[in-house]
Amino acid sequence: MKKTLLGVVSLILACTTMLISCEEADTNTETGLPSITESAVHTDNSTNDTDVQTDIFTDILTDIITDTQNEVTDEMTDSEFVESAESATDAKNTENEEDTENTEADETFDSNLATSESENISESETDYITEDEMPTDSETEAVIDTDSTDSTDEATDATDESTDGETEKPTSTATDSTVADGSDTESNGETSSVTTKPETATNAESFTESNQAIESEQPTESHQAIESEQPTETVTETEKVTETEKVTETEKVTETEKVTETEKATETEKVTETEKETEKETEAETLKDNVPKSVVYEGVMHYVTTSGESKTCDIEFIRDYKLLLDGDNKIYSKELSKLSALFASDVYDNLYMTFTAGATGGNDSPTNFGTGLGLRDVTSYDIKGSDYLYDKDDVTQFVVGHRNFINNGKVCEVIIISVRGTNDTNAEWSSNFDVGANTKEYYDAVGYNHPDWKNKLNHKGFDVAANRVYDKLTNYINSYVAKDAQVSVLVTGHSRGAAIANILGQMFTDNTNYKTFAYTFAAPNTTTVANAKNYKNIFNVVNSDDIITYLPLAEWGFTKYGVTKTVSVKDYYGSGKAEGSFTWFIGVSYNDDGGRQRTIDCFAALATCREDLYKLDSSSDGKVYYRGNFSSGYSEKDATAKYNELTAAFAEQKLSKFCTVKILDYGGIWNYQVEVNYCPAFFMQMLSNMTTGVGPMLGHDLSGKYSDAKLSFIASSGKVIVGGMEHPHMQPTYYLIAKNDFLTLDELNK
Repeated sequence: MKKTLLGVVSLILACTTMLISCEEADTNTETGLPSITESAVHTDNSTNDTDVQTDIFTDILTDIITDTQNEVTDEMTDSEFVESAESATDAKNTENEEDTENTEADETFDSNLATSESENISESETDYITEDEMPTDSETEAVIDTDSTDSTDEATDATDESTDGETEKPTSTATDSTVADGSDTESNGETSSVTTKPETATNAESFTESNQAIESEQPTESHQAIESEQPTETVTETEKVTETEKVTETEKVTETEKVTETEKATETEKVTETEKETEKETEAETLKDNVPKSVVYEGVMHYVTTSGESKTCDIEFIRDYKLLLDGDNKIYSKELSKLSALFASDVYDNLYMTFTAGATGGNDSPTNFGTGLGLRDVTSYDIKGSDYLYDKDDVTQFVVGHRNFINNGKVCEVIIISVRGTNDTNAEWSSNFDVGANTKEYYDAVGYNHPDWKNKLNHKGFDVAANRVYDKLTNYINSYVAKDAQVSVLVTGHSRGAAIANILGQMFTDNTNYKTFAYTFAAPNTTTVANAKNYKNIFNVVNSDDIITYLPLAEWGFTKYGVTKTVSVKDYYGSGKAEGSFTWFIGVSYNDDGGRQRTIDCFAALATCREDLYKLDSSSDGKVYYRGNFSSGYSEKDATAKYNELTAAFAEQKLSKFCTVKILDYGGIWNYQVEVNYCPAFFMQMLSNMTTGVGPMLGHDLSGKYSDAKLSFIASSGKVIVGGMEHPHMQPTYYLIAKNDFLTLDELNK
């Protein structure tokens, strides 16, 4: 582009030089040609040749400028074409095209210059014409116009030829070129000439402005377009590549993150496993065995005799929790037996232990003994009749405590339960004799609602009490005992408490969540279950001199759960003062009247099975008649009074449900009698009343075998005469049995 502009400037300078040369030719005489001025003198009111030549050069210059502008325009068009092609090498091709165009412009300029010189020579040859041949003003104007047009056409033709077959492009007509027209001649006759120099200068200025515009605007815009668009494509491609790289980088980052997450998860799992192993190791280190060592205790048992005398005896025992944690519950343990006998005794009122070695203190609180031995949460529960709608006599009291250990690296619990025996209340004694039978006669007598009597083969009074205790124990265990611990249970009791403990032992044994130990002392029989002996982990310590351990009778189908270990204190420890003897231990002679078997035989005569206990005895032994002071009987009035008296007493003493009372009229004034017909249960309830001081001390009148059984019981109980029932049954006696481990005195004193 710059070369083209330089060519145009050179062309302008050349044309200017030619004009100057033409002016100088006017005065040059060496050429042999007349000067333009001289020629003009001969022609009035006409244009001189110099002016004509100037106009011709001006026209040539104008055409050249126009062609140059067209070329520039063409070049601009080419640039736009190059821009639309969107080629990465257009900028370089454009520069080459500009060089080519500059060269062609220079060639065109030389061609135009040669043509102009040729035309000038021709015009000079015809400059001199006669006056007659001079054209008129209008003709001169026409000639000037024609010559101007012809010159323009020739210049255009020359330019077209110089393109050498280039593609034709649209051209714009130069509006800046001005053709000189004829001017009116002034009146003084001077020739008026038309000059185009000022116009040429104007055209040069116009060209300069156009050139500046072309150089400063159009090429700049074209190049800007090219530079802005082509790099844009490159940038776009780069952006695509960059975007792809970004996506790839993102994918790599994502993959890296996934790998990192996987590694983290793996690492976390490893850490978790390590933590678990560490926790196990820590737990193993933490769960170190903490079972206390075996401790030997010594102390004193405080008790009160049936006559109200306070007595004491020395005790010693070992507390070894390992016996409950690791011991075989099916092997009888002397140490567990002694410990159990003391727990079973301590729960009674007016009976307690004090320590002289291994521990200190001791009082009559039912929870003190267990607490002194290290049990936790030792609690005493009273099962009260007022808490229940039915079977209000089936009550008891028990104490429970527990201890948590780590044994052999495992969490373990020991629970010790002691059930109190009969506390001399009529309710508990009535429950002792309430054997029960799953028959119409029994339900007609006592009612049909017994929700806590769950095993009809068990002694009804003992079974109801045991189920009530079990419910309380379940709540206690849920509240205080570790959930996942290995639990060992020791349940014990004496007398009535032993019977309830015997059934509890069966219930806990049937629950495989517990390792159950059961030691009972002076337990009555509890069940008619055929396989009761199969409970090898329940041990019943029995003094064969104790009548309570025979009731209810085996003749009625009763037995105990578990294994019964029996010894006769009378035979083994009843005589002498040797160590281990009853006298050595208690301080008095052992009292046994020997009437136990007699009484058992009397009881056996009353019934053959438990169901017979609730059937009215229609024999003469089952009836008693009240006749008054006369052997013939009461008057009707006295008979009615006696009837009312008996029915009221029987109702109060819980006897009316087991008998019938009616007035018999044998005719005559004094022939009225009151008949009482009863069943064996009537007799048993009366025994409970006699024991607890309810009703007549010797009970109501009975006939035949029932009367014999009553008298035998009274003799054995020691309630009236010096009986033989107290010593065989009392708590210190059973501790002595456990201490001596069923060995004879000879065996003990070897």
